[in-house]
Amino acid sequence: LLRTTPRASWGMMTAHAGVGVLVAGITGVSLWQTEKVVTLNPGGTVDIGVYTLTLESVDSVPGPNYAAMQGRFSLARDGQFLAEMTPERRLYNPGGQSTTEAAIRTTFWSDVYVTIGERTPNALEAGWTVRVYEKPLVVWLWIGASVMSLGGLLSLTDRRLRIGVPRARAARRSSALEVPAHG
Repeated sequence: LLRTTPRASWGMMTAHAGVGVLVAGITGVSLWQTEKVVTLNPGGTVDIGVYTLTLESVDSVPGPNYAAMQGRFSLARDGQFLAEMTPERRLYNPGGQSTTEAAIRTTFWSDVYVTIGERTPNALEAGWTVRVYEKPLVVWLWIGASVMSLGGLLSLTDRRLRIGVPRARAARRSSALEVPAHG
């Protein structure tokens, strides 16, 4: 039975499985994402989900046409170091436009995004404004879309779509049913 199933059917099943994975990813991102905005000094930490993020330092970094303030963060889970993350706040020289470059850590289960903002001059909360996001199942969006595409490609490899279903028998039947006209 599995061997005789047409590729178009396998493609359809694969594409629908991809839709399921995509919907799970959309659900995870929309329902379970977490965002925190905090003010940190070097050595300060913030917990987000199962992760702990520590601001190690903020340094000035020159770029080809910008000057940047780069934060260096350590990402840990259960006390185990996972990654160094280095978001930047860039100021472009010609126009004075400011942009933020996020640092992203992607895993199968979630993505962690970190951005660094301006230094707050307030004496009570002096430090760097840091935004941290944890978005579960983001990679599932990409996996689901890829599986759907694979299903579409698989269905296009079905020989019946390229060559067509033989119509010889149908043509013979229809000619046998024709009644000659007497006139």
